[in-house]
Amino acid sequence: MATGINAVFYACSETENYLDTLTDKIKQSIGKDSDLLLDHPTIYVHVWRSNYDVMNGTYSIYIGETNDIVQRTKEHWNAAKIPKAKRKIGNWQYHMLEDVDIDGNRVVPKVYFFGHKLFHKSLTLDIENRLIDYCYAMPTAHIYNGRTNPQGNYSGDEYLDDVFSMIWRKLRKENPDLFLPETSIQKSAIYKASPNHRLTDEQKRAKALIIDRTADAILKNKKGQLIFVEGEAGTGKTVLTSSTFYDMLESEFLRDLDIKCYMLVNHNEQKIVYDNMARKMGYDEEAIQLPTAFLNKHSVLDKANDSMEPDKNNIADIVFVDEAHLLWNSRNQAYTKKYKSPQLDEIIRRSRITVIMFDENQVLHKGQVFPTEYIDSKRKLAQKQGPDPKNGDCNYIVLNNQLHPHLAENHGSLFGSLLWKTVYRISLRQPAIIYLAYMAGRRQLILHSYMMKRRRPVY
Repeated sequence: MATGINAVFYACSETENYLDTLTDKIKQSIGKDSDLLLDHPTIYVHVWRSNYDVMNGTYSIYIGETNDIVQRTKEHWNAAKIPKAKRKIGNWQYHMLEDVDIDGNRVVPKVYFFGHKLFHKSLTLDIENRLIDYCYAMPTAHIYNGRTNPQGNYSGDEYLDDVFSMIWRKLRKENPDLFLPETSIQKSAIYKASPNHRLTDEQKRAKALIIDRTADAILKNKKGQLIFVEGEAGTGKTVLTSSTFYDMLESEFLRDLDIKCYMLVNHNEQKIVYDNMARKMGYDEEAIQLPTAFLNKHSVLDKANDSMEPDKNNIADIVFVDEAHLLWNSRNQAYTKKYKSPQLDEIIRRSRITVIMFDENQVLHKGQVFPTEYIDSKRKLAQKQGPDPKNGDCNYIVLNNQLHPHLAENHGSLFGSLLWKTVYRISLRQPAIIYLAYMAGRRQLILHSYMMKRRRPVY
């Protein structure tokens, strides 16, 4: 919803002693609305460019929100002056003081301040969160922020998009080389898979159930647990996976127990996206793996049977599998014959808890098609596991609400849901593959049916 109220903006170079006159200069520049920066919730953005940034085509950036920009900025610069021997982990501020530019001179950061009459704590936190999310997705940003969490519903949240776009347009005007167009960011794979997106109520409930079921299994030392999350295309499985996975990486409860989490993705392109995200958020990229690499790492060779068996001394704690329907079945020739069972079974054997996101209608290759009986057996396994499966507290979770952006935007949610359901009714047990694609610029759904026996599918 449009507000019709412009944001208040002030920018300055962070030269030596600039804080001594910051308040007076804001009052002189902004006038009567200066209190929106000095006495109300405010967004601030520090930007500088070091020699490292120039070589990598990036800018260093830190984003924050505060109720006192002068005091908060002083705190950052005081932290920058802490001697190296006494710095705590996470101290990014010293870069503003010690980084040098391409000519060897100390960098001079620039800071941008934003205020608005609609700002309150929840709104500024959501704007901060989205700014960070955008910077994670931009190859031009070397961001020092950690992960944040989106707010729930609050008064004025209908103005979030409009106020945010005002701020982003101003930042783009100030530095278009760093701050890229919103449309290009929103289309990027890393943004779509970000763990920082606001979850729907259904996704929040599913996330809470996954965490609850995982904690129950860990505390009771259960093994071979399968948490089966099922939903059609567009129900938000990938965002749910990303959000839950990174929450678990940050969990003090799991860290205290030395519990390790892995995320398995099925394509190199997908792994690159998650690797970039983990790198920008300060996590170990080793947690993101391809299924075959994970299996090899957690297996030993049984020479007698010429097969790869679980390494009992290297069983993983928690393994998330996004798009588990794309795992190989045992009939796929690309899947090594040293593994005797489908990839999903082999992963479960090497993990205490396996969390899968599944949609049996989204396979792209005959080596990914599982018999109905096999899928049903996994559903039943999850339904028999959990804190109290006899009373419904089991490990089987279903997402029902369609969120597919293209169909919702162009055809309405009802038509989109019906169209996808119609496509899904086409039997995957026939020797055919259904490819769904959107033609660039037209967003028109086209169906291609390739006979497997006549043409090898692209994958």
